[in-house]
Amino acid sequence: GVANMQYGRGLQAPGGPFKSFSRWCMQCRGTECTEGDKLWIQKCSDIPTQHFEWLPESQSLGRLKTATKNLCLERVSKTQFDLMPCDTSKNNQLISGFQSNGSPFELTPLGDNTLCLNQHHHPKPEEII
Repeated sequence: GVANMQYGRGLQAPGGPFKSFSRWCMQCRGTECTEGDKLWIQKCSDIPTQHFEWLPESQSLGRLKTATKNLCLERVSKTQFDLMPCDTSKNNQLISGFQSNGSPFELTPLGDNTLCLNQHHHPKPEEII
C-alpha cells in the first residue's frame, strides 16, 4: 500500500518530557519524483511526492518505491541515497527495518545497521535523507 514515511510521532524532546511535534515526512525534492533525486524532510501535507510503497523482498528486507513512478531509494555511496529505477538485481536498493504494523522503526541499508536513514534528532525542513 501507499504510505507517508513519517517522523516525529512519539519523539522525546532532548532533556525534557514528551512533546507533540509536527508530523514530518520524506518527500522528493522537486515537484515530482525524478531519477537521481534525493529525498528530504518536509512537514506532512499528503502530496504525491510524499507517498511511498514498501516492496518486500523478504521478511526483513525490501525496497522503498515512490508511489508515482518506478523509482526506488538506492544507496549510491556510503552515506548518499538517490532515487533510481527499481531493479530487483540491485542489492544497494535493499533496506531493512520497516515495520508494517505501525510501530516505530529505523531504516538501515542492507549489511550496515550502523547507518540509519532516520534522524536521531528533531527533524528540520529540507534536511536531506
